[in-house]
Amino acid sequence: MRYYFVLQSSRSFSKQEAIKTGWNLVKENFLLISGVWGIVFVIYFVSQALAKSFNDTAPFLSFLVFVLAWVVQLVILLGSIKIALKLVEDKKPKFSDLYAHYALLFSFLIGTFLYVSIVSVGTILFIIPGIIWAIQFRFFPFAIVEKKATAFGAFEISSKITQGVKWNLFLFFLLLGVIVMFSALAFGVGVLITIPLSIVATASVYRKLSS
Repeated sequence: MRYYFVLQSSRSFSKQEAIKTGWNLVKENFLLISGVWGIVFVIYFVSQALAKSFNDTAPFLSFLVFVLAWVVQLVILLGSIKIALKLVEDKKPKFSDLYAHYALLFSFLIGTFLYVSIVSVGTILFIIPGIIWAIQFRFFPFAIVEKKATAFGAFEISSKITQGVKWNLFLFFLLLGVIVMFSALAFGVGVLITIPLSIVATASVYRKLSS
C-alpha cells in the first residue's frame, strides 16, 4: 500500500513542456493540421449557411443538414485525436486517419453525453465537484480512439491516469483555455493554430500519464 502511494504521488508532467511539444508538432505538420481544421471550419460555415437558408421553407431539411454536419465534425474530431496521438509518438499520420475512426462514433457520442451530464450535475453541486469530474474524465476521447474502449471503459481509464495529478491538470487546461481565448480575439484566425495545439498538447499529457 505504501509503495502504491509513492508510485501515484510521483506521477507528474510539465505543462510548459506539453504546450511546447504541441507548438513544435503543429509547426512541423502545419499543412496537414491546417488542412484538417480548415475542413472543419468549412463544414461548419457551409452547414450553418445551408441550414439558415432552409430554415423558413424546409425546417426538417435544415435540421437534417445541421445533424449531418455535426456528425461529420465529430468523426473529424476523432480523426484529429488519432493524428495527435501519432504525432506525439513520432509516427507519421495519414490523411485517411481523419475519417478512419467513424466506427467509434457511437462510443464517443455516449461518452460525450455522459461527460456533459456528469460535469453538469457536479457543477450544480457547488461547482467544485463539476471541476473535479471534468478533469477526472477529460481523457475519455483519447482512450476511445487509442484503446477502442467503450464509453464506460474510457471513463475508467481516464479516472485511473488522472489520479494524483488533478491540480496540475486543472492548471494545464486553464492555461490552454487562456491561450485559445486570446487567439480567438485575433479575428478568430488564431484558433486554427491554438485548437490543434491544444489537442496535441493534451495528447502529449495523455501519453505521459498513460505510459
